[in-house]
Amino acid sequence: MAGQYINLWLPSLGLLSWAQTHPLMITSWSRTEQGVLDLLVEPRGGLTKTLVCQAHATPKSNFSSLALYSGPHGISECVDKYESVMLVASGAGIAAIIPYAKKLIHGYNTCTSHVRRVHLIDVAISMQGLLNDLLKDDVLDDGYVRSM
Repeated sequence: MAGQYINLWLPSLGLLSWAQTHPLMITSWSRTEQGVLDLLVEPRGGLTKTLVCQAHATPKSNFSSLALYSGPHGISECVDKYESVMLVASGAGIAAIIPYAKKLIHGYNTCTSHVRRVHLIDVAISMQGLLNDLLKDDVLDDGYVRSM
């Protein structure tokens, strides 16, 4: 759900990884039940750095590791009852608002919410790929619902 995260535990990544969990924001949203979660991993050190290094060292789509998780955690706020919504994020914080934006755009396109405008503010260039995927969904009225 929008605004939620999971705690990820990858015990096979290294000697001390069995004792580490890491909170990762869920960047996916679907109107139906999901079988896959999209997570944003920002490699800074420890578990996330090891995860990204091992994924890059493995041929594409062949990386696998035992993964355990708890969650989803956090509160998902109901924002589709408003006509205008302002989503503010910086850097990796974009991960927290992507599911909200997806839900709002879907609500606008299907006339199931009150939203008429979504404003994204202070979005980092490094997250351009996530935004490009998001903007593909805003198709009704030449992308009227979102502004950047």
